[in-house]
Amino acid sequence: MNHISYRVADYAKTRDFYADLLGMKVSHDDGKQAYLAFGDTFLLPRNARSGQTTPMVDHIAYTIENWDKNAVEAELKRRGLTPRPDTENSFHVKDPDGFDLQISGKEMKP
Repeated sequence: MNHISYRVADYAKTRDFYADLLGMKVSHDDGKQAYLAFGDTFLLPRNARSGQTTPMVDHIAYTIENWDKNAVEAELKRRGLTPRPDTENSFHVKDPDGFDLQISGKEMKP
């Protein structure tokens, strides 16, 4: 994957959420959008232009290296999120814009 780009209500809120929760590295922040690097790709949240609506994205799934179901669930709850179990190795939460974010371990099977 090269990158994921989507329009959001407040790119800075989205930037901070993903940088804090998943440790994405912030770059190219121009006050309207920012690159959030993870692995060899990046997430690109950008403010919607006047008159534009934010598109629907079903969900975005990220795999974390050291999966520990109980620790991940506890950390998501500590951050005020409401993890919804999906598989034995994944949870869904909502990001600041209401997009469905799936966080999983390497062994997650659909």
